[in-house]
Amino acid sequence: MSGSRVKENHDTGKLLLITVNVSGVPGYEVSTFYSLISWMDPHKSLLPREAIVPVGQSADEYEKESTNEMNDSQSLAQNVALQYASKHLGIKKEDVKVRLHIEDIGGPSAGMMYTLGILDKLTPEQETGGKTIAGTGT
Repeated sequence: MSGSRVKENHDTGKLLLITVNVSGVPGYEVSTFYSLISWMDPHKSLLPREAIVPVGQSADEYEKESTNEMNDSQSLAQNVALQYASKHLGIKKEDVKVRLHIEDIGGPSAGMMYTLGILDKLTPEQETGGKTIAGTGT
């Protein structure tokens, strides 16, 4: 994070993203064996593919949609955090440049954690209270 009149603060805590592994979507086929194991495991959910992706969606379409959803989540999180910073901290949105770089994940989630991460850097308080917090959020 950078910008004029912006001091980046550091927190002793951590914000972690929760990821969800989805198998059986286009490009990530699932084996019969894995399906059976998942069906028997009370900690896993087995859903029909149509409950997750539209019928006929290609792997490229799925990847593009997932990437777009992640970009939208990051953009919205940045806007929410900077609106808060403007209202409560007197930081102008145009004075802050935020760059989020999270590799190899997609989808609509994690917005809450992105927002908290940005605010944690902008506020002098330790927003995590020095704790490790795992979460997601749209």
